[in-house]
Amino acid sequence: MAATETRRSVLLVTPGYPPNSIGGTELHVRGLVEALSGRYAMRVLSRDARGPEPEWEDPVLRAPRGPLMGSVDELVARSDPAFESAALEAVEDFRPGLVHLHHWIHLSNSLVELLARQRMPVVATLHDHYPICARTDLLRRGEVPCPGPEGGHACADCLPPPGAVFAGESKAHRVGRIAGSRLGLGRLTKRWVHARAQGVFRARLELLRGELRRASAVICPSAALKREIASVWPELEPQLTVLAHGVDTAWGRQVRRKPSVRVRFAYIGAVTPHKGIQTLLDAFAEVGPRGAELAIYGEIPDASFQRQVSARAARIGATMHGRYEPDHLPEIYSRVDVAVVPSICKENAPLAALEAQVGGAPVIASDLGGLPEVVEDETDGLLFRAGDARDLAEKIRAVAGDAQLLARLRANVRRPKSMPEYAREITSIYEAAISTITEERP
Repeated sequence: MAATETRRSVLLVTPGYPPNSIGGTELHVRGLVEALSGRYAMRVLSRDARGPEPEWEDPVLRAPRGPLMGSVDELVARSDPAFESAALEAVEDFRPGLVHLHHWIHLSNSLVELLARQRMPVVATLHDHYPICARTDLLRRGEVPCPGPEGGHACADCLPPPGAVFAGESKAHRVGRIAGSRLGLGRLTKRWVHARAQGVFRARLELLRGELRRASAVICPSAALKREIASVWPELEPQLTVLAHGVDTAWGRQVRRKPSVRVRFAYIGAVTPHKGIQTLLDAFAEVGPRGAELAIYGEIPDASFQRQVSARAARIGATMHGRYEPDHLPEIYSRVDVAVVPSICKENAPLAALEAQVGGAPVIASDLGGLPEVVEDETDGLLFRAGDARDLAEKIRAVAGDAQLLARLRANVRRPKSMPEYAREITSIYEAAISTITEERP
């Protein structure tokens, strides 16, 4: 107990944490806790309690979910008083030397401002494009890459998505919109609604800019993400630090690749539209089952999309394996020759590509975002034009039909950064942030 008390303490704030929530951000935070627990006293505050009451299991305090979760109103709200109260209580109880924020989504868009008023140093890691894109993925309506928010104008064109509550729409606003439509003033009302939405998203951008400006350090896991943020807010560029994620690499030693008559390709990760699974299925429809095998591993959260993917996979002879756990990865990669990461969005730190490298598999990936920083074209993998199924099919045929090419790519696969290596790098960022605040205190 005494040893714990002499260590600096760090509070990690995240939307979710295993086992309640499984995803790239959540797994990264858990890995960070494990890697840093010998140096710091670690505590996690998440917002994924399964019931209406807080849940505590060392080292995680889980706050109840908010009533606006999943709505556009949540994405544009200035703050969430309930979660901010939980954050202040956690700070008071744990008394950390530093808070490491891993997202704002489902939490509160004013967390850094709140903690700055407490003279608390905050390090923020950007796991996606959330500060400049309420959708997080910089895809307009989930289909086309977006060049940027355009001061909120592009956001107003793109959002709200189907079924969401309209951003910032008051009861009077809604009544006016409906009345305008019934009186034949639809076009005029539509322009008014758009202008109102643009103002709401402009305010959101300014709010998140302030959050980044107030942070002691802002970590971008890819140079591509740093460029995207700096293109919107050039004045913040000096504050943005590129630090590639670390991953669990130990399990790679358990992979025992088994021989196969055909080259085995696999998609391994969350199966959602923006991950480009449709592009992959279209590509394999061109290649045909005689040319290669395709296995799809991962949960499909949306029931309708699951039916579409399953039906298409069955038609082209691909196998669906459903949800998997991290400890299944050695067994999975023992049956995989090449991993495919066909994202149509600008990936930041693609866990699927990094895990493939741990498993010793070359990666065929789209050429967007941070993927070209992980996959070196023609060296340890191949890049294709994002969303271009024909180009992807050509890459698949090239690897499937050339044993020497596959062997060369596999021999060049590099082991990615481990979590202990990442922990050593981020420790210097923590200490610099803590010392800056300490020097400023009277």
